[in-house]
Formats: sequence, structure tokens, C-alpha cells
Amino acid sequence: RTSHVLAHSNINDCLTDLLWYWRYDSVAWTGPVVLDSTPQISYVIADDPTGDKLAVAVHVSNWVSMNGINNVAYLESTSDGAGWIAGSEPKTKNAITNYANSIGPQAWLHLAACYDRDGALHIAFDEQLLANESATTAIRHWNSQRQTIRMVAIGDWDMPFLSGVWNLNLAKLTMGIGDGGTFCQGGAETNENYVYLLYTRFGGPTQAEQDDHSLEGRYNGELYLSASNSGGNTWASPVNLTNTKTPNCNPGVVIDTFPLPPYLDSVCRSEHWATIGMVVSDIDIFFISDLDAGGIPQGEGTWQLNPVHYLRIPGGTTDALHVCPLITPNLEATLSSDIDCEYNATQLGQNVETLTIMNLGNADLNGTITVTDFPGTPTLTVAGAGPYTIPGGAPDLIKTVTMASNSAPEGLYTGQIAINHNDASEASPRVFPIEFFVFNQFFCPQSFPSPRTGVGGPNGLGSLFLEVQSNGSFASQNPEGGLWRYADSSSSIFDATLLIAHGPQDTDTTVFLRFYSRATNGQYGFRALSDLIVDVTAQGTGAGCATASSRMCTKDSVVGITVEWYYPQSYSEDEFIVARYKFYRHDPLIPVTALAIGILADLDVLPASRYGTIQNGMTNKPGSDGSRNLVWVRGVDTAGHFPTGQNTATRFRGGIVVPDGFEGAIVGNAGTDIQPGGGPTDGFLYYQLQNLAGIDLYSVSDTDLYLTIALAKDRSIAAGETLSYSIILLSDTISEASLKATADAAIAALPYLCGLCSCPCKYDPQCDGVYSNIQDVVKTIDVAFRGTATTLDQDCPIERTDVDATGITNVADVVKVVNVAFRGQTVAANYVDPCGA
Repeated sequence: RTSHVLAHSNINDCLTDLLWYWRYDSVAWTGPVVLDSTPQISYVIADDPTGDKLAVAVHVSNWVSMNGINNVAYLESTSDGAGWIAGSEPKTKNAITNYANSIGPQAWLHLAACYDRDGALHIAFDEQLLANESATTAIRHWNSQRQTIRMVAIGDWDMPFLSGVWNLNLAKLTMGIGDGGTFCQGGAETNENYVYLLYTRFGGPTQAEQDDHSLEGRYNGELYLSASNSGGNTWASPVNLTNTKTPNCNPGVVIDTFPLPPYLDSVCRSEHWATIGMVVSDIDIFFISDLDAGGIPQGEGTWQLNPVHYLRIPGGTTDALHVCPLITPNLEATLSSDIDCEYNATQLGQNVETLTIMNLGNADLNGTITVTDFPGTPTLTVAGAGPYTIPGGAPDLIKTVTMASNSAPEGLYTGQIAINHNDASEASPRVFPIEFFVFNQFFCPQSFPSPRTGVGGPNGLGSLFLEVQSNGSFASQNPEGGLWRYADSSSSIFDATLLIAHGPQDTDTTVFLRFYSRATNGQYGFRALSDLIVDVTAQGTGAGCATASSRMCTKDSVVGITVEWYYPQSYSEDEFIVARYKFYRHDPLIPVTALAIGILADLDVLPASRYGTIQNGMTNKPGSDGSRNLVWVRGVDTAGHFPTGQNTATRFRGGIVVPDGFEGAIVGNAGTDIQPGGGPTDGFLYYQLQNLAGIDLYSVSDTDLYLTIALAKDRSIAAGETLSYSIILLSDTISEASLKATADAAIAALPYLCGLCSCPCKYDPQCDGVYSNIQDVVKTIDVAFRGTATTLDQDCPIERTDVDATGITNVADVVKVVNVAFRGQTVAANYVDPCGA
């Protein structure tokens, strides 16, 4: 047989690659020749086992950039590639997909290709909801005889954790074709030209699948097999071939002896990088058992000696398991939505969406569509709801969903659409919860990833990075969205969210937050009340602050929040970021009582214990300083590198300071005492907020630490009242003493940082914006000689009338103001402004 080789070479800074082809015809190698250029390196080759056809499937783009609209095409030779080498056969691309919406679905990352025994070309590919942005993925299949695209499977679920670089919910596709050696369907047919598609699945819709991740927060993979007895027109329900759940697992121990000992329950089992035999007599599969989920090449995990496994599923008998797909319906369904926003309408408007019900299987799918309407005036309707039937291979059933406000009062309304079905592989019904906001001015959630501190300083890049969001989280679950050290390329120091609960409450109360699975649209988060405002004009100037601000409220519209972020640009003050929160009644007519406010943070400084003895016993340890209202955690800098003495010499410390004080804080591990399995419950968090007192370092040597801080408990907010808190996010790489010094510097700088004083204080004691006029003289005299109380800036602790910043308002301050106001003197060059202006 002829051998074929494909390779790529970079020509444009990793944005596109030349695709090269070599051929060996049992005598000598010929080539290479350039077949094409591709924006991705996920090209595959297929050789016709019964003829002389050869195909290469590639991704193509409408311009030479990864920012283009990615489609799938193939090049086919009818001379087994010899014509390409000789230049006698055109290297023509044949389009399979025609994606045209730059903000819609596109082909992305993964391809598989093979020929069947009749010479038909089969290509499978991943369709991402939004290329390079969303983990939601559909696997689609095309063949050259049918020339239509059918869905194989869909991975439409939240991904609160990550699956590693270049992985989607459904990833790493590989295909095989049945050789006819097994009798199927009771002996009525053989498996000849059956199509077998193997892939890795990360996460899933069930809680057990969502929990199947490493302690570092990477999903474990499972191998799934889909099979078709109709050339890819219909597909049996996918089968999990491995089913190795290892929640909260640790990396495996590096082992240099063989055979490998049995797995320990605490070691990750992530099946990945699989290959299925292209000829399916038996199902033959090789795969990698990843002992630290997520891989390693781009910093996802730690180096491990991962075993290569062989899995064989025997054929050769009638209705052999998995070789012969069951004749059953296979339900999939999607409900359209704006991935960046939530269902909403004005009081006179409506929101229209599309419900799509698919039968991927090879038997009739039937059931009923039922709707649970919104309470009150607004309505939720599905056109044509009721009984339905979709035969195997039939077109998708498409229904219009309308959410109409009907002049309902502003607020949040909930309902659901349920699809009852006869797909035995999953429970019935499939439910779509609906949250519909009726607001005359609705703002979609926004995030901004780029503000950072000290840009252009000694390290040239700036120290700290923190993504800002307009709807609740102040350090997101994204790998580069939490608080992290930009210049050091470290993983996130922590991810965090604001907590709010308001009464009357009990242990079953709802606590509003945006964290883990609640980081998506849902009743627990926050609603944006304005666009996110970001000002990075000071970034890189060495002075001032980059800033961001937003307004939001709890989803029940009761508690309003204004938040401001400050990123200092001074090169000597670039190890902290300030977040200022202000809480008030969003609806002045609704009382706010028994209010609890707090912070939940996942402290992600990676533990040195992951790397054995090289760290000299250093572990991921918490610390605190009650006099500073400071809590921190310490660990090594992984920086995505293989551990060496140099790489682990730096100890990262990430801390949170609350200058205004807090009610209590607790740091500990991920056990049931700190965070119950599967995420914190509302009752657990409410109990924490209401009962924390002082600082409790629950554990001093944990591999994963969580922090809960109670800022306020049992508080009420009167109409017109505002509760304010400043939170300082810290980092340090030197020592605990250095971290405390950074905290002191941040606390001292806070009143004057970035113009935070609300009053322009320079010789303006009256705070009317005019420097040194008669009103300023009178104000200073009143305080100095007439006993009138001074006016304090709400954000600055120094009297505005103390213009020389000596700590007292006296005759010297009066003389200074008079000299500038009436004698024409200028402000002294060494003048110290009490407000730092």
C-alpha cells in the first residue's frame, strides 16, 4: 500500500500554516508539495481501501486569520496522491460547510475522515457555538454520497471548570468503518459500512459529570462511542466506554517502573487522545490515561508518566455489544438564546426564540411538549405545543417560543418548557427552565479582561490582572480572569464572588452569587443595571489608575450595588487592586432587613505538595493578620512549567484586605466543613455569613483552600442609606512580612489613590471647585477660631481645612488660604495636599 504523510509549517505568527504532502509508493518517497494553507493544524487524511481515492480534510477561513469564519473543506485525489506530486491533478478545495455569521456557529478544532467500503468519503467535525469562545459543541457528519450534514451528538452544558487547551465539551474525533464481519439486528444485516465515531467528552449535564474534575479544576475526559447503521444519517445514543469518575482527584505519582501498579482512587482518570481502528471487525481503541486532567503543554497541569491503554470490544457474533447500534430514538434539543445575555423584554415587548427538537436515532421519537407559564400577566407559549412524532432520519422539529410581557410589572418571571420523550437513554422529560426579565431598561452582562496594574514598570508588563464584570463576580473562573500575576504567567491566585442574602431568612434562604455553575444565567446571580464602564487611559503611564465601574442588583431587584475597580499604575504600587462596593435599596419601597454581605473566594495558589520533595515540604498554607483585616494563602508558582528548583523557588501569596473591617473569616479545605461537595448550598453560605466571628484558619496544609468573609450580618438599609466597603486584593512573592508591608502601603494609599477623594482639596476647604476664594477663607476661619466643626471628605480622613496637612486647622492654614486668595501668591511647590490631589 502507498504511504501518505501530512505536515504543516508556520508562515504567519501562528495564525496560518502551509499544509505539505509526501507520498511513498513502496519504492521511494516523493514530494513534498504544498496542498493548501489552513488557519488550524487539525487536518486529517483518508485513503480509500477499495480504490485509488485519497482525501485531506481541512479547516478553511474567509481570510488568513484565526479571526475568520472557519469552515470545513476537503481536497480529493483520484490517483492515490500521485497526481498531486506530479502536478497533473488539481489541488481543488471542495466546501462542506458554509458558515457565514462571524458571531454564530463555526467549525473549530477537531476533524475526522475515512472512506467506507463503497468508496464514499465520510468527514466528521466539531461545530462550536462560537469559535474559540464557547465550549458548547455539536459533532456533525457528512458523506459524499448523501452530501448533507447530520448531527451526531451535542455537548450543550455549562463548563464551570476547564477541559484543557484545545478541548471542547466534545473533542478529539476519530472514525472507523464496519467490515461486515458481525451480524446485526437479529441477523438481518451485517455491520458493513456502519460508521463508528469515537470522541472524548468533558463534563455533562448531570451533577456527577459536573463533579468529575481534578482539584486544580480540569475536567476528566470520558470516551464515548456513537454508531450509525445508515451511513451517518441516523445515530444510536452514544455509549460511555470508560465511565471513570474521579471527582476532586489529585495528579498521579510519577512512576518509572513497569508494570504500573493499580490506580489509587485519589488519582485522576481522564481518558484522552484516543484512536479507533479504521476497519471495525472488533472495535480496537488506543488511548492515553491522563493522570492529571487537562494535559500539560500549555500549563494545564503537571507532568505525569501517563500509560497508554488498549481497549478491545469483540465483534464477530450476532448483535455484538456496541458493534451493532440499538434501533432506538435519540433525543437532542436546543433552545436559542443570546449567549451574552438573558431573556428580556420591555413592558410592551416580547422575546422570541426557537426550540429545536432532533431525533438523531433510527427509530421514531415521540412525546409531548408541555409549558409551565409565567405567574401573573406575562406569558410563555410554544407554537404547536402538545404531542409530536419525529421518525428516524426525519428533519428537525422547529417550534417558535414567545415570551410576552403584556405590560407586566418590571421584575423576574420564571417558567419552563418540558419535552417528554421515549428515548430510553435518559430520563423524561428534558426540561428547559426559563427566566424572563421584564425591564424597560435592561443591560446585558459584560466583561472586560484587560485592566492590570503597573504596566510598563520594571518587569515591563505589570503585576496584577483582574477581569471585571457587570453582573457580580470580581474574579472569574476563567484561567486568565481571576486575580493572577500577569508578568509571572502564573495560574490564577483566586476566583471570587460577592455574596448577598436578605431577610427575613432561614437556613433555606437564597444567597445571591456568581460562582461555579452559578456563574451562568440563573436565579442566583446579579443583574446588570448599566453598561460596564472601563477607562484604561492611565494604563502604562506610571501614574494614576486604570478604572472600571458598574451598577447591578440582586436578581429579585431588592438590593442595589455600585462597584468600582482601581488598578494603580505606579510601578512601586502595582501589587494590589482595589474594589469599592456600595449597597443600597434598589427599590426604595422594599425594606432591606437581616442583610448579610460577604465574599466567597477559591484561593488557587497551587500547593507545593503537588511536586513531591523538590519544594522542601512547603504546602499551600493560609495565614492572617487580624490587626490589618488581612487573610492570605501561600503556594508555589507553577507558571505552567515542569518543576525545577528555580521554578519553585518563588512562593506566591494572594491576600484580601478589608480596611473597613469585617465580621469574621474562615479559610480551609474543600471538605464538608468548609465547602460541601458539589458546591456550597444556600443554607451553608447563609449560616457562614451569619455566624462567622474573628478569623479561623481551619487548616494549615490543604491542597485546595476556600475563604468565606462576612462583611456584614443582620444589617438593615434605610431608604436613602448606603453601606460602603473597600476590598483590597493583594499579591506578593517575597515573604509574609513583605505581604503585610504591601497591605500597609495599600491601606495608606487608599484615601488618596487615583483621585478617590470626592473633593478637590487643594486650597479649596469649601469644596466648591474654586481654589482659594472668600468662601474658603471664611470656612478656614470658622474652623480655626469659631469652633465650627470641620467637614470631612467621606473618603478622606484628613480635614479639608487643614491645608498644610499638619493635623490641625490653625492660623497657619488661614494665612495660607488668604495669601493665595488675596495676595497673589502661588501654591508652594512642596505643598502637601491632604487629599492627594
